[in-house]
Amino acid sequence: MPSAARASSRYGHGITLTTLHGPFSADFRLVYLDGEESAPISCTKAQAEVFRALWEFAGQDHRAEDVMRRTGRSSPKPIDLFKSNKERLRAYKTLVKTNQKEGLYRMPCAAR
Repeated sequence: MPSAARASSRYGHGITLTTLHGPFSADFRLVYLDGEESAPISCTKAQAEVFRALWEFAGQDHRAEDVMRRTGRSSPKPIDLFKSNKERLRAYKTLVKTNQKEGLYRMPCAAR
């Protein structure tokens, strides 16, 4: 998980970050995956809302309906918002864990 200073200098894309939430920029629109030297993955507003909701659940399991209600989106599952872009989908699959049998979603890096 990069620090704000490390993210700014490491990625060198004119990114000035003062706050990070784990692997996310302050607005959850940029994702920094551990161990990668490439540029951060840029997310849409809807995708950032999914990441923010899961972050606010602090690593606890929640149903898809709870996540999507928090985002204000009508999609039945959070992953549906990520399927159109392989890099964003990779970020989602790296950070979000699902229990498909129970229909639960969580983000372990958000645990406090």
